[in-house]
Amino acid sequence: MQLKIDTRSASGAILGFIVALALGLQPAAAASRLDDCKAQTATDWTVCGNAAFDEGRYDDAMAAYNQALRLDPRAWDTLFNRGTLAMGLGDNAAAIRDFDQALAIASDHCPEICFNRATAHYRMLRFPEAIADYSAVLTLLPENDQALFQRGICYSLVGNNDAALRDFAEVTRLKPGYVAAYSQRATLYTRMGNDDAALREDEKALAVEPTYADAYYDRAGIAWRRGNFQDAIRDYTTAIGFYAEAANGPSERVSRWYGQGAHAQPMRLGVSVRLIDLYLADAYYWRSRAWRSLGDTAKADIDLADALRVDPNVGARIGDEP
Repeated sequence: MQLKIDTRSASGAILGFIVALALGLQPAAAASRLDDCKAQTATDWTVCGNAAFDEGRYDDAMAAYNQALRLDPRAWDTLFNRGTLAMGLGDNAAAIRDFDQALAIASDHCPEICFNRATAHYRMLRFPEAIADYSAVLTLLPENDQALFQRGICYSLVGNNDAALRDFAEVTRLKPGYVAAYSQRATLYTRMGNDDAALREDEKALAVEPTYADAYYDRAGIAWRRGNFQDAIRDYTTAIGFYAEAANGPSERVSRWYGQGAHAQPMRLGVSVRLIDLYLADAYYWRSRAWRSLGDTAKADIDLADALRVDPNVGARIGDEP
């Protein structure tokens, strides 16, 4: 989790579109040092909270923000900080309450407040509310690619495929290297029964990022459904290699794949090793099914064992076809 609070600002406001990742914050192994904070004013307490946050002392950060807001309940930036911290700790309802208050006080800061509130709504599966907030951001900043991407995700999850496709297309117009947007368009085209269009989007994704495992996974699924099991095995094998490297190695590759929309988990989008492992298990599972369709039960059994080793629940959560 890399959520940075700008401690250089006297007010402690978070600058830019800063969001908490859906998997939550991981506290550092540090004892409370809140007693060391010689704060007297609300601003002092906010600065102490920001410093505690940067050091991974999230209980201290929350306590400091609470004290700051007792002294100045209308400090919108502290409400924003506390809401973002609450979201990172998994309390999305509390985050939304803080964002609501912050927006009522400082409506001119809608872009950052609305963006984070949209993320909290998304995490609570309130997709229409998330769409409304992302749209509010885009009214003010129509070329914000993150808001466009996340709104596209939400549109896809409420079944508005055409609106989702438009948002993802606008994302790639603004930022041609936004690889996840091509992949999301491919997923939508597959859902709509247009595998040829999906393949074209996967090829665009691979032209941008040749190691993008999701594109190989999606392409393999199309080959599998068409009965081209050798082609499916080839692409699943490539996807497995890249997923395994990403899960076991540094996060740079994962950041390249998923960095633009990292705070959400749409369709096959995610940033954690845990999620990468789930994708790895899926690829093993479907390669196993492909081997079995070709009559190679030995290789099928090996892949199934690997799938279950990575995720013992793979069989229960996966569908009838990729």
